[in-house]
Amino acid sequence: MNIYNYLLERLPLTLLKMPRTTKRAIAISVDIIICCAATWLAFYLRLGEVIDLKIIWRPIILSISLSIPIFILLGTYKTIFRYAGKGVIFLTGKSCLVYALLYAGIIMTIGLEDTPRTIGIIQPMLYFSGVAMSRVLGQLWLTPTRANGSGPNDLKIALIYGSGKTGQQLANALQGQVNIRVAAFLDDDHRLYGNKTNGIPVFAPSEIPALIETKRVSLILLAIPSLSHARKIEVLKHLTGYDVQIRVVPSLYELAAGTVTLADMHRLEIDNL
Repeated sequence: MNIYNYLLERLPLTLLKMPRTTKRAIAISVDIIICCAATWLAFYLRLGEVIDLKIIWRPIILSISLSIPIFILLGTYKTIFRYAGKGVIFLTGKSCLVYALLYAGIIMTIGLEDTPRTIGIIQPMLYFSGVAMSRVLGQLWLTPTRANGSGPNDLKIALIYGSGKTGQQLANALQGQVNIRVAAFLDDDHRLYGNKTNGIPVFAPSEIPALIETKRVSLILLAIPSLSHARKIEVLKHLTGYDVQIRVVPSLYELAAGTVTLADMHRLEIDNL
């Protein structure tokens, strides 16, 4: 295998199979490099000359000390390996805006030694540009179907938890949706594992991590309206351990009565149960 195939095929797959903490550590490392590059470039644009990094270490340390905690607190690193498109850019922009306000406030009001005040404006703009570009290019690299233009940027690969009547009806309804594709059913009944329901394979919930990585899953739909309150909380606690969206499907009675539609699927949170 030549270097081209390795970089475009083998390496992205290897990265996606890494533990979540490792992937986030890589993302943080990339952002730290962007912090340094954005600060250096800001000084170059402001002063018109090449600056030694040893001279501008203070604004670099300030940039890293502010941006990384803000990105962690706002959940930026929870989505970059799973979603693409407007959602990632919006969350990145929001995180960078908070960062810019704090960074500019410190530089322009308190000040740093050997640091022009205009750096507080130039650097955050460059930093956002670098981070946004890294997210877009990273998603194109990690998701070949998007890079090759074979599907819409907002396509969601979904798993349906529950292969009963509600799950099957949901899968049939989603066949007409251009932005959601059902990859598999999840079910607690071990007798169904390895079989297909309506042409869709059925897996055990324990297979979720592998399915997320191999199928690029970004959405799990809970389609078991008959679940008890306690069991629903138990399932939710299990599902929220993954970097995917979770939605709960209305009951068959509500769908049949016309009081709700599939568009009324809502995000499942422990606090709402």
